[in-house]
Amino acid sequence: MRGIPVFGVDLRCVDLVGRVSRTMLAGIARVRPLGELEVVLVGDARCTIVADALVQVALASGPSAGVISADYALNRALVSLDDLAAAAERRRPVRATRRLSRFLASLDPDCESVGESRTRLILAGAGLPVRSQVVITTPDGEFVARADLLVGEKVVIEFDGALKYAHDPSGAALFAEKRREDAIRALGYVVVRITWADLASPVRLLARVHAACAAVD
Repeated sequence: MRGIPVFGVDLRCVDLVGRVSRTMLAGIARVRPLGELEVVLVGDARCTIVADALVQVALASGPSAGVISADYALNRALVSLDDLAAAAERRRPVRATRRLSRFLASLDPDCESVGESRTRLILAGAGLPVRSQVVITTPDGEFVARADLLVGEKVVIEFDGALKYAHDPSGAALFAEKRREDAIRALGYVVVRITWADLASPVRLLARVHAACAAVD
């Protein structure tokens, strides 16, 4: 309804709220109590506000699924961290306190895509110090690049989506990207490129990143 991507969510079930006293299943729909939740119009449809919908994703599908959608919404100013904290407080069943706390603690408004959020969650889950959208400069302060992710101080993680160069048959974008990467490496950084296929094998992905970290130690 709002163009926010989801990952790790069972789309075979439609999550609804209604004037019911307890959660009910009705065919492919799961209807939860409306309670005090606010309802707004999105086009011709009545929907819960963005913050409540994102918290429900975290509750129903797990903190990682919630973070991936919420990062995207935060980055595009569709919701704020305060909005999400307030929504979590409204929807905090006792049994889900830890789940919602993990969700809120893992959010990163600087993450710009599903791929970046998934990569960051894998790296952070392995205990690696990772930051999003880090500006890289020369020793004189001249801008060189903005890294998708930076592990430690010298390992740049770049996420390459499948369509990144698809609309550039001239190859100019690819050439520009190579020059950018050469400039980053010249400053002593190690660059690790990640694709969707890498995210399907977190063990191998982490092995590559650990090797890169060892190379700059």
